[in-house]
Amino acid sequence: MNTSTRAVGVGLFIILMLALGVGMALVVSGGDFWDEDDMRYELVYNSSVKGLETGAPVTLKGVQIGEVVTVKARFYKSSNTPLNSIVVNIDPGRIDFDEETHGGLEDILLDDGLSAKLKMQSFLTGRLYIELDYYRDKPQTILVDTIHPQIPTVPSDLEKLNDFNDIDFVQMADHLQQVLDDIHNLTSSPDFQNLPAQMNKTLVAIENSSNKLGRSADAIGQDLEEAMTSLKDSMNSVKGATAKIDGHLAPDSPLIYRLNESLESLTHAATAVEELAETLEEQPEALLTGKREKQP
Repeated sequence: MNTSTRAVGVGLFIILMLALGVGMALVVSGGDFWDEDDMRYELVYNSSVKGLETGAPVTLKGVQIGEVVTVKARFYKSSNTPLNSIVVNIDPGRIDFDEETHGGLEDILLDDGLSAKLKMQSFLTGRLYIELDYYRDKPQTILVDTIHPQIPTVPSDLEKLNDFNDIDFVQMADHLQQVLDDIHNLTSSPDFQNLPAQMNKTLVAIENSSNKLGRSADAIGQDLEEAMTSLKDSMNSVKGATAKIDGHLAPDSPLIYRLNESLESLTHAATAVEELAETLEEQPEALLTGKREKQP
């Protein structure tokens, strides 16, 4: 009887030790004793991950595809400062792939720009979870030797808020005040306040000069028109006299020669006066600036 009792006791002790060993193995391995290593991925943060706990969901566009396995501070060989190492387990059974889908889960996670972001589960508890998605922010990969393939990360909304808090608004306000003071000093100066009156005087002077030039051009044009009429009358008289005299004098007589020269001079003078009148009609400012060359 004693032998049978001892055998049962030894058997129970062995079973208890085996159960205890399995339990310790599960604890030491972080609960991943039965999981495949190829479905483990690592996220590395150099910022706080307070609020992220083991068992927190890992989602892909809102659909849970895994969970957080370990959250540890770790000294990597290539880093002199501690970083936060987050190991996640992805369950491929929660993701369906069509037959024509190029690549597998590894390609989607690591090669197609997918990145991880810490998000708030609840504002009351402050707990975080990990959301995988294609974010507009540039993904960051910290170059360290990780145990599992590393998934790039992007800053969380809280990190962006902290960056916003780092802005020196006091200094910005001081600079803005200096700019406003400079503008006030400029607009308050006597020269700036007299500027509208000076501009008004300049415009009035330009308008008066333009009116005078217009009146001068009109008067000169009228005088030129009268001169043209007088020249034409003189030329007609000379032509009439020449015709009468031509019948009584020889063609090569000195008087006929001088009359022809006088007629040619009058013709040239009439042409010059006519050209001047046309120029002043097209370019009244020619009296001040000179005649412009006509564009071809």
